[in-house]
Amino acid sequence: MKNLKKLVALGLTASMVLGSNVVAFAVEGTGAVEYDDSTAIVYDQVELPTIAAATYNMTFDATKLLHTYNPEIYTSDTATVFFNSTTTKAQLDVDETIKKVKGESEETFTLWSKSYEAVAAADVDAIKAKVTVANKAVTAVTDKYFVWVPDEEKSKPENKITSGKYGKMLELTKDNIDKYLKLTLEDASCTGVAILPQHLSGTYVSDGKVYKEKYTAITADCDADLYVTPDGEGASAVENLYSLSSAVGSVHTAVVPGNVVCIPAVTGKSDETDKIVMTNKSTKAKTITATVTLENPEGLTIAASKNDVSSAEGASVYIEATNGSKHEKLVKGDDNVVKAVYEVDLAAPTIAEVTYQTSETHALGGHKYARYEAYGTEYGTPDSFYITAASGRQPILFG
Repeated sequence: MKNLKKLVALGLTASMVLGSNVVAFAVEGTGAVEYDDSTAIVYDQVELPTIAAATYNMTFDATKLLHTYNPEIYTSDTATVFFNSTTTKAQLDVDETIKKVKGESEETFTLWSKSYEAVAAADVDAIKAKVTVANKAVTAVTDKYFVWVPDEEKSKPENKITSGKYGKMLELTKDNIDKYLKLTLEDASCTGVAILPQHLSGTYVSDGKVYKEKYTAITADCDADLYVTPDGEGASAVENLYSLSSAVGSVHTAVVPGNVVCIPAVTGKSDETDKIVMTNKSTKAKTITATVTLENPEGLTIAASKNDVSSAEGASVYIEATNGSKHEKLVKGDDNVVKAVYEVDLAAPTIAEVTYQTSETHALGGHKYARYEAYGTEYGTPDSFYITAASGRQPILFG
């Protein structure tokens, strides 16, 4: 067995967007569209992966002995090349103190995620029964209803900080409900409710829907609702995660970063790298170009296929970038550089938009319009590929 380490370097390019082992994106267009209610908003943002150092260091094991000596780390008994791989990802979990029995009360806590569900258009009128009225004025809203209000600053492409939620859910109260809903008020009752149009000058803008809170019990990992601090040791923020006591009359209570602990990732060795994931958040299709280069290839024969690694003289290796069906193998060029170029086409996602006529007028005359990305925009399934390899050497003959 000969244990060699070579580094596979990966460079990612998204159109004119360069990814040098960091998340990178570029911006074209603006977050608001003036004096034009027909041109769609343009976002140009592609999320490329952050790649940790030494991710693509390779360990050659042509004689397949590493698994025999350390099967917990080198999990495959057939691999001849091993990369670092994540067997369980780093995640955050909620401290057991808010989930287990508390003192003598036998009070237990469960975890819930909160989302917002749009009220069906046919049911909006039913909100009138939840509005208390006196002297033709709203005095209370007895149920919790919300509207999504776009955040003009965060909605600009260069300022986006969360995926598609560039605004906030605003609870409707006696003081603001008439800004978003058209109410028909009698002396002591509300007899009609409708959502105000977005395009009227001066109208308070929402996405034209009314929402209710929705709580879903968490029975598996909840790390999707948590944000890890840069040091990976805790939570920097917790969104839409709640605990619920078994006590009678208890309510959902927001989980805060102090309740959260970090569970480190567990790594092993595999003949495949972790997937290199790319997400297109643009309003147009993008092409990702990945250049995979083998550094310090001296002394290695670059095999033409996995089946050829044992037939070449000396140590040989075959490396490819693949998504399981498309394969781009590394080859040695006339400049003696060993590399492969792998292209991935990312389809444009469907961007839901909120468009409205503002209270301002355009300098050239006419109305001024703004258009922002709506709540709940889905970007679809990210595209990905990975690097895999095989190594071998001719047996040494004695005689």
